[in-house]
Amino acid sequence: MESRALSRAMVESVVDRSLREIVSDPDRSLRKLVDLGNLLARGRSQKESFSLLSRVLENEGSPYYDMVRRIVQEVDREKLKCFGINLGWESWTVGAGRIRALEGERHYNIPWCLTFRLGGQPWALGAEDYRALLLQGQELGICSYFFFAEEPGADPGFLPELALQFSRCAFFLFLPPAALKEPLLTAASRCGNLMLLLRTDADIWRAPDSRLRSDGCLHGLYRTYTCEEDAADITSGGWLNGLGGDAGPAIFYVPARSCPPSVQEAVRRYALDARTAQNCSFFPVEYTSDLLLVDHIISDEPCFLSVAPDGTVCGSRTGRETVLDASLRSSTLAEVLERFFPWAS
Repeated sequence: MESRALSRAMVESVVDRSLREIVSDPDRSLRKLVDLGNLLARGRSQKESFSLLSRVLENEGSPYYDMVRRIVQEVDREKLKCFGINLGWESWTVGAGRIRALEGERHYNIPWCLTFRLGGQPWALGAEDYRALLLQGQELGICSYFFFAEEPGADPGFLPELALQFSRCAFFLFLPPAALKEPLLTAASRCGNLMLLLRTDADIWRAPDSRLRSDGCLHGLYRTYTCEEDAADITSGGWLNGLGGDAGPAIFYVPARSCPPSVQEAVRRYALDARTAQNCSFFPVEYTSDLLLVDHIISDEPCFLSVAPDGTVCGSRTGRETVLDASLRSSTLAEVLERFFPWAS
């Protein structure tokens, strides 16, 4: 534990210095941070990923430099440092190492993150249920958690307090802008390890987006998609053009469970091509397939796990979620993974 605390202190020192330097020389400082990541990378896949990122940043005209400048200017430095270290160090480095070690011992796959869908029903999982599940997740090396508050009556008000309790984890909260009430805004602004993602319902997202910017909170936007018409709106650039340049640092495309595989594949390719071509100053993410991509970098056999409001589990190895015959009300997380995600070889 002392060694881990010392390592984090060293990372915090380096990131602190890098964030100060980025203000005056973002290009050089960003390359130095990537070089540090390459130095700390463990395993072939992680090293290949940082090598690819280094090649991307060789393009001095890369719009990703503009993205970094904007993030540093808009986001509170302590929040940015906390979230970046929790995601990059605690989750993708320390947590990933524990995941690989446990997978080798137990011969089943462990995802790098968990997705929770909140509900407003009396029987839905509550704050204490999620706290217990996060404790189980941490034991397995899982340090990143994605929460969706889209169902009617879903109340994510407990999440900022939960994020403070799990101060070395990274949290993502996806919600419609109407659900971002003042108490949640105030509480979220105190959390350095919580990123808010606003669904772009008409234009009502712009007011809370502006408030999050003024509070120095790390945030982004997302849209859900279901059918070919939705995919066409995304891949044509029509939806992005409608945002008017206010895309933020990250854009998530979230498929509905009923979304046909061909539609999801079209959006996945679009997001990948946009990242590779470097033609936008934000980072586009196809939710399920790109979370699986990160998992494949950490483990040889990727897996994705989401939890419904009643505790029912959905899983995927390919990006297509299916309902599993399991509930985290009656089984532990480790039991579910052992049963449904055994090693293929």
